[in-house]
This record gives sequence, structure tokens and C-alpha cells, in this order.
Amino acid sequence: MSVAALLEARADDGRPGLRRAGGDGAWTWREVVAESAARAAWTTSLGDTAAGGRDRPVHVGVLLDNVPEFVFLLGGAALSGSVLVALNPTRSAAEPAGDAERADCDLVLTGPGHADLGLFDGYYREDAPDRLRDGMFWSGDLAYADADGYIFFAGRSADRLRVDGENFGAAQVERALAELPGVRQLAVYGVPDAASGDQVMLALAADGFDPAAFAAYLRGRADLSPKWPPRYVRVMRDLPATASNKILKRRLVGDGWQTDDPVWWRPGRDVAYRRMTAEDAAGLRAEFEKRGRLHLLERSG
Repeated sequence: MSVAALLEARADDGRPGLRRAGGDGAWTWREVVAESAARAAWTTSLGDTAAGGRDRPVHVGVLLDNVPEFVFLLGGAALSGSVLVALNPTRSAAEPAGDAERADCDLVLTGPGHADLGLFDGYYREDAPDRLRDGMFWSGDLAYADADGYIFFAGRSADRLRVDGENFGAAQVERALAELPGVRQLAVYGVPDAASGDQVMLALAADGFDPAAFAAYLRGRADLSPKWPPRYVRVMRDLPATASNKILKRRLVGDGWQTDDPVWWRPGRDVAYRRMTAEDAAGLRAEFEKRGRLHLLERSG
């Protein structure tokens, strides 16, 4: 079923359809459809020459990490006839992922005939000519599709992690951890691994941290891939954020595990956490230096 068909089928559905940020209630399906339809009308007007628009196919660039706005924009694009395609940048054709562990597809937006976008010249103070390629807009978002053709947001391209050879998006792990009790905010991001690739790090805004309860929660999540449990857990009073409450992951990534905040970690493969000590941190730095990757730590901390 397409996104447009799904929305049309739920137009009169009064049941909850989209949870609000922070757990403050939910939008009903009827409200989701109404919000999407309003954006579809705006999108269509862009191509209406009678309304001063352009007589060409309409294309909409959607920043999918702007929850929940991206859901309404996605719905509006679908209802107005725009096309969303997930492409693997190393191949020329779409490659749907069979499960959530595949997140190596970049989300691009185009329209009928792959026509020129024509709606805007670019981003303010951003020189990114690679955003427009072959008449398609590369959004910088990661996505995967299931066997039924549903497209799922998997994070920003900058949030791509590679752990033990497996690629996945930070947003996938964040969704799996979203129901952690006693947590006000959380963010998942990659930090360097001493050998190669990344390790998963989690920052929590919480008043305390129970490592045993956290490990039990992870073991009880059937939707958590074996590579997803965080190697490091940083506990903070509040996560750094912009004025619009968008978490500043780049600051968290810059700090890594070299911070004055308490950090728990699991040294081995077992899902068991202990408090990181000064001796632990020194041992990690020595391992990075031994493998010629100390420069990755010196960029942070």
C-alpha cells in the first residue's frame, strides 16, 4: 500500500496514529491526514501557474529528522503526487532493505520524469552541489524499505554508524531505546573504535542510572540488533540543545567518552556495564595509540 493510499484509508479514523514528542498524547489518524492534506495543497499550488507557481512537476525537499513535521510533509508529498525513492549511492537502482539492519540507502526526492527540481537554488551559506544529481534531490537522510514497500527514516547520513562491518542509522537505535524508564532525553551517536569503524554511544538526560536494569532492558528488546547495544553510556542532567530544542549531537560526538560526566561502559561483548574509571580511560587511550588511531581522540575531549 502506498503512503497516499494509507492516508486516504485513514481519513476518518479517530484512533491515535502518531505519538507526540515527549509522550504528550497523540495525533489521531484523522488529524495526521488533515495536516498532510494541508501541506499537499500548498505543494500543489507551487506548480499552479494560475496561482503564480510553475507549470512543471512539483518536488518537495523534506528534512526527515524534524519530527513530527516530517511525517506531515511526507504525507503531503505523497498526496500531491511527488515521488520518494530510496537509492543506494553505489548502485544505479533502488534497493529495498529486507530488515531494519540495512541502512545504507540515502533518501532522494524527485518527481515524474526526474525533472529539474526548480524550486530553490540551494541552502543559505551552504555550498553543496552534490545535493542535486541527475535531476534528483539528495536529502542527506538515511532510509530503508521493508518487504511491503514502506519507507522508514533511519537518521541523517552524518548519523550513519559502522560497527563490526555493519552499517545502521542512529535513529534506529534511538527508536529501540525510546521507552527507557526515567529518561527525559536520549541521543545515540558514533564514537571512534580503537581498531576500526565506530562504537555506539548513548547520552541520557536522567537523574540516575541503574546499569543492571539498563542491561536487562537491552536483553529484553527483540528489536535490538546484536550490534546496537551502546558501548558507552553518558548520564547528564540535560543534553546540549539549540534554542528550538534540537539536540546538538556534534557536541556530544566531540566529547566522546572523555568527559567529566559519569560514563558507564561494557569492556567486552557481554551486555554488562560498569562505571568508567580514570584507569579505564587511560587504557583506552593507550589502545588507540598502539593502533595508530590516537588522533581520532585528540579531535575531541
